[in-house]
Amino acid sequence: MRFFLIFIFSYCSCFANPYLSNNRVEVETQKKKVVCMTIVKSGTHLIFRFLGIAAGLGPSWFPSWGEFLFEPKRYLDPLNGLFVFAHCTPPYDEIFKTDKSEYYKILGIRDLRDVIVSYVDWIKSMKEYYSNYFPFSIDDFCEQDLDSQLENVLLYSSCELKVQTKSAIECMKNPTVFICRYEDLVGPKGGGDLNRQIETMIMLADHVRSPLSQEKITELLDQLYGAGHTFRKGQVGRWRTAFKRSHVELFKQVLGDELIQLGYEEDNEWGIPEEHIQLEPQI
Repeated sequence: MRFFLIFIFSYCSCFANPYLSNNRVEVETQKKKVVCMTIVKSGTHLIFRFLGIAAGLGPSWFPSWGEFLFEPKRYLDPLNGLFVFAHCTPPYDEIFKTDKSEYYKILGIRDLRDVIVSYVDWIKSMKEYYSNYFPFSIDDFCEQDLDSQLENVLLYSSCELKVQTKSAIECMKNPTVFICRYEDLVGPKGGGDLNRQIETMIMLADHVRSPLSQEKITELLDQLYGAGHTFRKGQVGRWRTAFKRSHVELFKQVLGDELIQLGYEEDNEWGIPEEHIQLEPQI
């Protein structure tokens, strides 16, 4: 079944998109720059792995803000096998708000409720590196139960997420930006859909002018999930069994509007699915 889907998507795309045809000389000689921004914990390394396998590119972090503001072209000239990356923060997002065609722009986003749950994992796994990063003791945080950990992240990290999300929402208005939703790219190993994963991989590869062969699609399906040293579980919808009603209400207060603007809910009337209310939270 998977091979059949790969064949169908690849075959149809050859007719729907000129970049998948055999006449690709003009496309391949273009020297545009690939720039990528993501909301934190939104599949950054998933995109990294994709660009590595599909386009042979590795990440190069944006320089300090001062260096970038004074000499942006120096850092955005075509790099040797690299793409430029940052989380969604000013002033780097200015590139994503322009219609200039010399950049291939990728924006990674994710359901913010799952971002919160993933953030808990990240804090616990990186405590020796970020002991002074948060306004609370990381050791104490790691000793807390999940309910308290989620509450702390919602209270103390929502400001950072709000800044990044508002930046992403503005960038999403630019039609030249490829919006890469974690849920679309992660595939069935992460709780996503295989058809949607293949479709997203083909569209993303087209966007950076690196058309995928059937063999490359198979390689991506086998190796994409689990990418990155900060990866833990990467499952879609973990918030449903991690959140309690108190977390839902707190989330709506601090990030509810942003969740709607990202397109994950139509309004603030959502809640924990009925079948999960009695379950013990799992992380």
